[in-house]
Amino acid sequence: MQSSMKAGLMLFATFVLGGIAGALGAGAMAQRRLGPPPPPRDGRPPMGFVELVEDIVQPHDSVQRASVRPLLEATDRRNRAIVDGARVNMRASLDSLTALAREYPQVPMLQSTLGQALMAAGATDEALDTFRRALTLSPRNVPLTMRYADCLLKAGQAKTAHAVLLDLFNNVVPTPEQIRFTALAASSAGDTADAAFYMSEYHISTGNLPLSVAQLEMALATPDITNVQRSRFQARLDEVREAMFTDRQRRKNAEKEQQRKEQHPEGEGRHASR
Repeated sequence: MQSSMKAGLMLFATFVLGGIAGALGAGAMAQRRLGPPPPPRDGRPPMGFVELVEDIVQPHDSVQRASVRPLLEATDRRNRAIVDGARVNMRASLDSLTALAREYPQVPMLQSTLGQALMAAGATDEALDTFRRALTLSPRNVPLTMRYADCLLKAGQAKTAHAVLLDLFNNVVPTPEQIRFTALAASSAGDTADAAFYMSEYHISTGNLPLSVAQLEMALATPDITNVQRSRFQARLDEVREAMFTDRQRRKNAEKEQQRKEQHPEGEGRHASR
């Protein structure tokens, strides 16, 4: 029963988020079509949609203007109706999702969905507060923390995003993509050396040790790194270089063994028969 309720909540949250995204998209597209009024030109007041299109089309005479204007006015009314409807739908969707999230504060996906919806609606402070409240109930929840960090980056709070991700991945093993996202947060926060170190870890996780070495050398070359950072970067660089050396030796030994078998196939056969 408990699992079916959670599944139902997740489905409903996904549906609501889809409705919000659709409303936001419709509103954004309509706003783009209408656009802000152009700046005054030659001392004339800003033009509305109808006047703007007429200025672009430039009807030849009053007859042509009279035939075009009703179409432009109808289009203007339709665009405004789309914008107004999108705003109403978006607010209604947000209200429904907010009520649902308050009723089930223990469901991280609902809180995350609400936070993302508020962020998309431009309510940045409300969105970040929603994520913070959710994380007090579900600390170090990986999807919730990742979305919180993403919203922090969009809000221009890269330092906080970096700190949040660092706390998470000091306790949870990250995936390669999560490591790369942490590097992005560090880079956005101006933590260049840490960003290079995280990218070296990303390349280790994908098996590209030469690129890992290059990133670690870049981290060590960053000015004003602390002694702790320098020791950590150098120790990791030594480990990666040792791994590369061991791997080369293993490949060389394997190649020599293969060559020996190719040069003495009969001896191998007699040895196997014994």
